[in-house]
Amino acid sequence: MAVSKVEPKITKHDLPRLMTRDEVAEYLDVAPKTLSNWNSAGTGPTPVRYGGRSVKYLPEDVYEWVRSKRAA
Repeated sequence: MAVSKVEPKITKHDLPRLMTRDEVAEYLDVAPKTLSNWNSAGTGPTPVRYGGRSVKYLPEDVYEWVRSKRAA
């Protein structure tokens, strides 16, 4: 007898809260334009892009990016 898998329903409360460019810029103590420049150069925290021009960040991506910049 085959057992069917039922996927649990995911709600918005299960998803991480995305950070805005301004929030990340404030956290990193840089200007929002600096973040935009870093993203264009491929050197900043990885953004999540959706809805055309909307740019958000996963908090864990920002945290990991900061950790990767720690001096040896």
